[in-house]
Amino acid sequence: MKKINILFVYLIHGLGGENKDFVNVKVKLEGTFDKLFKDDENDREVKNIIACYCSSANSGMKSTFPLEIMFENDFKEYTKYFENNLIKTIRREKDKYNKNNDIECDIYISFSGHSLGGNVARGTITRLYRPYIKNEKNYDNFFEYIKKEYSFITNVIPCSYLSLSSPHLGSLVSEPNETSKFIKRTEKKVVKAFCNLAIGDVGKELTFQDSKVKSKASNDSIHNDKSSKYSLINCCSKESMEALSKFPNRTLTAFLRYDLQVKYCSAMGCIETPLPSILKNEKEILVKDSENDTRIVMYSGYEEGSELEYYQKELFNEKISKNFYYNNTKVVASPDIDDQIKKAIINNKEKINTVSENSSSNNKISEEDTKNYEEMEDEFLIDNDNQTEIPVALIKLFNQISYRRISLDFVVPYGLLRMLTHGLCLDVDFILARRACIKMMAKKTKLFYSHLIIADFIRTSKQTDDYSLLYLLN
Repeated sequence: MKKINILFVYLIHGLGGENKDFVNVKVKLEGTFDKLFKDDENDREVKNIIACYCSSANSGMKSTFPLEIMFENDFKEYTKYFENNLIKTIRREKDKYNKNNDIECDIYISFSGHSLGGNVARGTITRLYRPYIKNEKNYDNFFEYIKKEYSFITNVIPCSYLSLSSPHLGSLVSEPNETSKFIKRTEKKVVKAFCNLAIGDVGKELTFQDSKVKSKASNDSIHNDKSSKYSLINCCSKESMEALSKFPNRTLTAFLRYDLQVKYCSAMGCIETPLPSILKNEKEILVKDSENDTRIVMYSGYEEGSELEYYQKELFNEKISKNFYYNNTKVVASPDIDDQIKKAIINNKEKINTVSENSSSNNKISEEDTKNYEEMEDEFLIDNDNQTEIPVALIKLFNQISYRRISLDFVVPYGLLRMLTHGLCLDVDFILARRACIKMMAKKTKLFYSHLIIADFIRTSKQTDDYSLLYLLN
């Protein structure tokens, strides 16, 4: 029986953005995919095609709405495009490939979100796997409706979730320490003013000021879960994380430094950044401050054995990721989130007055001291680089499931351009980003994002014996 595999990639821009922000990534992804699968002619048993869509549901000022409203907007756009456009494209390809009905059609769905788009993608995924009602009929979820309504669709298979510098743990800047008091105090005031005045309701949610949010979605309750007063915690409900866990390839990426908009720990869903240790002991694995360049510094979360071996062959090597991956790029263990929380609580003398004398010597704290991590939504911890404050409950709940994590370094000239590090990886076209060195760096990042999504697709669709990104080198 012949078969069609469709990779459908949904790309979501960040705060204040629009669908054109992802256009250059989309073009690179589609071009790389088509080049790899160019030999999929009609006489082959399996045909692979790609469809990419750049979301516009929350463009411009709509991206300042509360998260629940943005989730609903994107869900409506996603389902509308899926049924009205993608299904028609697949039907057309199916008829061209084999007019008979004796053919399988599998859709592999992937999401990539930049900045706030990574948060919106998670909320959209939650809604896609909620019970769905259409024409007064009940379905387990939207995709079950699709399979029953369009019988030529064999299956809809979750593939990739990729976030690019997304504020999963919010944007609340920590109190200043002694060594950076003036700078941190200024940054805290600027961020708070920006979030309150410039970016509206979502800014208040990102800084845990939800009580000031006036507009709410009509269906913002979390199904079968105790709701928190913080939207970011509700985004990590059991229902939401179970929906996200359906995607076998969950990857978080972040810049180790110079990302003013989204701090490393928030994007990585953790409370410890390796940057202080790297600057002290392994500075050679970072890009030199005098250079304009970008690279992979370290990665984690790939299971030892066939999974790690596959990605080291397809992604983490000097051939596929040329001048982006180097032989001193580190593969490290996934963060021990519980241990990070315990250490932070112990060190956070101002938040928790005392740790018992017996426990302080062996770096442990009792259950009575910590309560239940998942209930500690008003207990804020400061990350080890003294950048952000994060509720214990949010750290714990976000890490109910595992992730792959990729740490990047991205160094551009001093001044205004360095302040724009957060968005330069997408190759967005604006005057300051047209410099040759920036274009060179953006070329590396967008190619890497494309390779990552395609590698996930090849492995998830069980085509590793037939296709490899190494073919692109020939």
